[in-house]
Amino acid sequence: MLYHRVTRGKENVTLRYNSLTSWLESERRRLRPFDGASPARAMDVGSPAPETENRTLVLRIHEETGQSSLPAHLLGDAITTLMSDFADLDVFFQPPDDAILGQTKGAMALDIRAADFASGRTQVVARLTTPENGRLLWSHTAQIDARDDELFSSEEIPALAYEAAEMLLTGTAKANEDIPLRNRIDGLVARAVNAMFSYDAAQLRLAEALLAEADKLMPEPRIAAWRSMVRQIMIVERTESDRDRLSSEAERFVSDALQTCKGNALVLGLVAQLGVMLDGDLGTSEVLANDAVRVSPNNAFSHGAYATVALRGGRPKEALAAALRASALARRSPYIHWFHGLVGLSALSLGRYDLSIRYYEMAHARAPHFRSAIRHLLCLYETVGDRLSALRMQDKLGRVEPGFQIERLREDHLYPAHTLRQKRLVPQIELKS
Repeated sequence: MLYHRVTRGKENVTLRYNSLTSWLESERRRLRPFDGASPARAMDVGSPAPETENRTLVLRIHEETGQSSLPAHLLGDAITTLMSDFADLDVFFQPPDDAILGQTKGAMALDIRAADFASGRTQVVARLTTPENGRLLWSHTAQIDARDDELFSSEEIPALAYEAAEMLLTGTAKANEDIPLRNRIDGLVARAVNAMFSYDAAQLRLAEALLAEADKLMPEPRIAAWRSMVRQIMIVERTESDRDRLSSEAERFVSDALQTCKGNALVLGLVAQLGVMLDGDLGTSEVLANDAVRVSPNNAFSHGAYATVALRGGRPKEALAAALRASALARRSPYIHWFHGLVGLSALSLGRYDLSIRYYEMAHARAPHFRSAIRHLLCLYETVGDRLSALRMQDKLGRVEPGFQIERLREDHLYPAHTLRQKRLVPQIELKS
């Protein structure tokens, strides 16, 4: 039995993974190369990791005379906390001058201003830039009700914070060689995440290759967690045939990520989701998902993991609430379709087929290769009597998944359609017009 202890402050949580008993610490970085992708580096456990500096972020709160600055400070704290989920940062608050920006290549600045209105509302403006060249990376405005004791009770402000933080995955990093190592690693990860959430077979292989390259430059828990996520998607989307190998590789990366994650919410969330989806370890996954939500309550991946765990634990109402929360936080994310899929699955589990169809349709529209959305729409359309739409989904699934048959969806328990079979929503015969 292999135990991992995750320590955060004074709190210790012991995690149990039954499936990880077959390999030793000395093999933790050894992995058979994935076909078509760059192989991971086989590291000597005793060798030191390459040194790299964290990315620099300067947080500047612009305080105006007679104006309340508390909302700006709270928003700045929320954004920088979330950013630390996605990348390793050195955050400088209100440095005495901007010398740090000029001295650090690839540094970012987060500027926040707040202005009060007579109505009791506060207008907040936040901008993320790269001062060395004046590039605007992200900008957004929002209104806060300053009279609200729960300043972040509305959905707008947490969603704004998540959108700013997720820019580290979607818009700030490049992977060329003439930039600092940390920026290059983050650029490779950003490109990989973008590729994996296309759900296309070739793009998933590209994602693995990019993550393997990042791993060679600097092994770290976020990379290991994303590599486990790639394999989860490959299994669920059936883009590769060797499920056992993918599961084994995913478990190795899970263990790798947990050993060094230091309570990172993104890692905990990704690992929790993988554990319950592939390993069936509900108890461990529940611990990790709860930790992810507590550590980072404005991270969509934290709530997405909790939704997955609640679904498998037979608590569909909790799952739907968590999935809707994740979807609201990530509403401006390019990966929103992932969270729409979770809402669709949770609603289906509650028998709310209209809601399920609506969210799966949004997921399918934004990610046409998302096979899970197509499978569920096929069965849902047939269930509600829309045979024409069901046939259309059957044809699409046949194109993206050669050899697809309704019988396998219904009878093969390794085929990723657990909830559809449990709810008896799979058609009994092949659909014909």
